[in-house]
Amino acid sequence: QASAMPEDDTNRTASTAGIDLAKALELLNARTSQNNAGPHRRSCPCCVRNGAPDVRSPASQEGGRVPSPAAAGIVTHDMTGMGIHELVRLLHVMQSERVESYDMFESGFLQFLEELSAPRYEEICAQVTAEFAHISGAVNAIEGALASAGASAISKQVRTLQDLEKRKLSATVELQLVRREQRVAELRATVDEPGADGTNVAEKHAECATLRAGIAELVSGINDAMDEIQCELAELSDSDD
Repeated sequence: QASAMPEDDTNRTASTAGIDLAKALELLNARTSQNNAGPHRRSCPCCVRNGAPDVRSPASQEGGRVPSPAAAGIVTHDMTGMGIHELVRLLHVMQSERVESYDMFESGFLQFLEELSAPRYEEICAQVTAEFAHISGAVNAIEGALASAGASAISKQVRTLQDLEKRKLSATVELQLVRREQRVAELRATVDEPGADGTNVAEKHAECATLRAGIAELVSGINDAMDEIQCELAELSDSDD
């Protein structure tokens, strides 16, 4: 199941009560060097670490940086003994985790726009980055296991799914950047010359609309790919009867 699209909030204006707008503008324009990501743990049924089920903690002990599981060489996705139906069920689990990760990403970004707190947003970005890397690795392993099990048609649909998810994540990040730029333009118009950046705000609003439309198309394609996987699975079951 693909994640639901976030509601259109391009017309939302963060409360400015008690906020120094000039400082807020500076914060939005600059990336903070702080990165205080705390541990975000999630168990995965296909992960093993030294032969035992892995409960992942994306943040390392060195400055809270989040290493790539593949680069760290400590997490593998073990599909041994899983049948085709079980692999497809695991795929649905991974897709559900993607939904949760997108929700966390959007929630963190909205909090950033409201509270103008970059460190918390960077913490959520670090957590979400680790989660997406983990999920992608698991789905890649599912794809390979399905191909090895002779379910090539399903495996190909999983590859299509992965390609669409990659494009969706890229578009989602781009959308957040444009939404941030729109907020910067709104603050500039308030701090510097009211009304001066009205055109730029309108342009950013239009860019957001275009990106949202593109993401909606990708979500539709993701749903179609998942439907195709279920259809292929049903046909495979019928042929086994």
